[in-house]
Amino acid sequence: MTRAQILGLFIVVMSVACSDDNGAKTEPMSESGAGAPAPQSGTGGSEAGAGAAGGGQAGTPVAGKAAAGSGGQSAAGSGGVVAGSGAGAPAGSGAGGQPSAAGSGGPSASGRLPDGTNPNAVNPYPDYKSEIYADDKLWMCKPGLQQNYCLENIADATEALPDGTFKPFMDDLRTDHPFDCIFWYPTVNRTEDPTSLDFSDPEPMLGSIRSQAARFSRVCNVYAPFYRQVSLNNGGDRELAYKDVVDSFKQYIANWNKGRYFVIYGHSQGTGHATRLIKEEVDTKPELRERLISTLLVGGGITADSFANIPLCAKADQFGCSVGYRTYGEPTPPTGTAVPAGLACVNPAAIGGGSAMLKGAFFHSKGSNYAPALGADFTGHFGLFRNFFTGECKDAPGGGQILEIDYANQADDKRAKFLDLSTEIGFGLHVFDYNFLMDDLVDLVRSQSEAMVKAKP
Repeated sequence: MTRAQILGLFIVVMSVACSDDNGAKTEPMSESGAGAPAPQSGTGGSEAGAGAAGGGQAGTPVAGKAAAGSGGQSAAGSGGVVAGSGAGAPAGSGAGGQPSAAGSGGPSASGRLPDGTNPNAVNPYPDYKSEIYADDKLWMCKPGLQQNYCLENIADATEALPDGTFKPFMDDLRTDHPFDCIFWYPTVNRTEDPTSLDFSDPEPMLGSIRSQAARFSRVCNVYAPFYRQVSLNNGGDRELAYKDVVDSFKQYIANWNKGRYFVIYGHSQGTGHATRLIKEEVDTKPELRERLISTLLVGGGITADSFANIPLCAKADQFGCSVGYRTYGEPTPPTGTAVPAGLACVNPAAIGGGSAMLKGAFFHSKGSNYAPALGADFTGHFGLFRNFFTGECKDAPGGGQILEIDYANQADDKRAKFLDLSTEIGFGLHVFDYNFLMDDLVDLVRSQSEAMVKAKP
């Protein structure tokens, strides 16, 4: 795509920001898997920004466990396993990892069982059964699926070390955690009829699932439904998309949540729908708010006043709160029109403010529409970069705040600066909002869940 096409698409999209029923603006945006065609202008309300690293790479499914004989010492801050690294400590057990609740004892004083369920929890949707989302075919990720896309083509990575060498990394991804996470993906639909429930080809969605949703399987049971979103090229019905989001959420809560604590997260268009869902279905229901660990409303339009009863997160051990940000590169200043007044920035790497080194960023080894291939040394599906980028919330010309990303520029770091941080796709580094901060986001959810269980066992 030429710079002129990108600018034209950006202008179109920023002019069609949609307002929800409460008057707060939400903006549909887009993202696609590796190898998808470049976005075109005239999106009918969908925003540019295709190609988050991690899109749609075919390969041998990985069950989310370390390879046989790999040892398996948990990497600090990663929740995963460095292949061949140690004496066989259980994956995910280091750096504050949350152990599986299975076999850990009887019910707590509140009635919570070791698997996180609570028979005493109120079901706000009694007898609810979706005509659509009761079918496993409408879910890409869910415990019990025969093919769970959050457990394959994601676990293996190649870590680039500061001295210029490389080592294999294997993540520990499971569905036996005592709490859940439910995710809605960004605008990735380019070709299908937005009114069709035929998701027989999941490939357009898998870039987002693998690069944004799946790695949370380190700490929670991930649920990720399909939905009939507003598409990039064909337009669509935003209300129909939101209806699917609500329907899938109610099906999850009524039939599968069983009183577990949970996280709501999304990106771009998914974040817009999730923000409205939280306003209308969670913020107004104490029986759901008391189970809410946090919301990760990334790449959207969250402000300090988005919810009446759910504040922005201010501490790493705070729960029942919201995280939101949009990433921009340094030194390119964001344009004022791209950053609305009041836009919130909660940095998962530095909740209290200031600049922080980002623990672990993941980019697809084969590249994507907006990131180059990482090179022959990256033999895993993803490349892992620890302490390579920094992030800091900064004031923007439009009156809101953005999360500014820069290279750490440490002395003697031999890793190649493979990504041009001055590039603006739609706006800023939108397509990489999750990639830069993956380890920080997962570790934040871990610390929030541990604090919640301690306070409300």
